[in-house]
Formats: sequence, structure tokens, C-alpha cells
Amino acid sequence: MSRPAARTMWRLVAFAPFLAACAGGDRPPPRHHTVEIRDMAFHPAELRVAPGDTVTWTNRDFVPHTATAPDSAWTSPPLAKGESWQMVVRAPGRGTYICAYHPTMRATLVALATPPVPEIDP
Repeated sequence: MSRPAARTMWRLVAFAPFLAACAGGDRPPPRHHTVEIRDMAFHPAELRVAPGDTVTWTNRDFVPHTATAPDSAWTSPPLAKGESWQMVVRAPGRGTYICAYHPTMRATLVALATPPVPEIDP
């Protein structure tokens, strides 16, 4: 390998992490999301997250609730008023979840392969 070619190769190796970051190769750090359970409903009714993000469900109602995938792939323990439970989202996908005690309570969790753009409050 010629000397100029060798220098070019080492420059590319040295700057590879920087180039990857500029090209969007690095994923942003995981985010934390909150779902409130109040008035016999999940708020928000649809939540968009990315794999690696953490979701915390907090019960604000006087009656116990759960956050449960309909196929029981995941479920929280019963949450009394003021209690919380959290889960790290592991893979992209879209699914509805329910309260095991009140199956008419439904919400949707959407895990996008690329992180969602944060919403800005007006």
C-alpha cells in the first residue's frame, strides 16, 4: 500500500466514530415515558416509543388496575392507587394492552424501529 493510501486509511479509521455519529449511526439514548391510569382509562391512549425506552404506568384511580398484553406476554402486578410499574420495551411492534380487571380499558403501545420525534407542547 502506498504511503498516501495508508494515511487515508488511518484517517478513516480514526474518524469512523465521528463519521458514524454525523451520519446518524448512533441511536439516541433511551427515553422514559409515563402512562397515567385515571378515570378508568390509560392516558395517553396511544404511546409511541422506541426499543430500549422505559414505560412507567402509575395508577391514579381508587380501584386496582393492571397493564396487561392480551396474550399475557407481559403484565404488571395489580397496582393500587399511587403505585407504579415499569417495563423496558425490547422490540419494535404495535399492540393493544388492557387492564386485566377491567378489559374495556384499552390502550396502544407502538414501538417504532426508529425513535419517535418528541412532541412539543404549545
